[in-house]
Amino acid sequence: ERYELGKLFEKFASEDGYSNVLIKNFVHDECRFDGPDDNLANITFLEFVFADSYFMQHSMGDPEAKYKMMAVLYRRHVIDSSDEDYEGDTREPFSEHRIGKRAESFKSMNSAYVNGILMNYLNIRKTIEQRYYLLFPQKDEDAAEKANEVNKNQKCNGWSVTFKKFVDDDLINEDKYASMNAHRVLEVLNERIKENMKNG
Repeated sequence: ERYELGKLFEKFASEDGYSNVLIKNFVHDECRFDGPDDNLANITFLEFVFADSYFMQHSMGDPEAKYKMMAVLYRRHVIDSSDEDYEGDTREPFSEHRIGKRAESFKSMNSAYVNGILMNYLNIRKTIEQRYYLLFPQKDEDAAEKANEVNKNQKCNGWSVTFKKFVDDDLINEDKYASMNAHRVLEVLNERIKENMKNG
């Protein structure tokens, strides 16, 4: 099993592999769990907020957070892509209330799988950082200074501040925004920051 995982993650050496989800699914406790599409193409913004917030918590030393991140991204298989009712996701609908129980179950998984999924997310996140560069901390000292405050808030409060900025005062439609495709929301947020920088 470790050999197979090692061969699988050799794909990270290729540039094209970074945005791919390399562990598409796995069986745990006699149940199949499916992951998201490549480049996290089919996740909602709410899913991304939870997954990335847990990822950042793990980066800051929380040993439990990686299992919660997995529990957000990998959920029970409920429909085949060939079924007529398929709407772009084979996983059960996301619910924050099911994260804890699923994360607790994942603690008994092979650590190679857990660390592999974590490494895979890290590499996918790098491509997202490059695409929506104003939403993430900048390495270039000459990069837009006005994005620094957004990045600071993101580090301290996860994505909650960023999400509130996106929703603005339209609280009635908060659930609608949360269920939008993550890439669409990130694209809009990135463009808003760009426009604010232009307008001073």
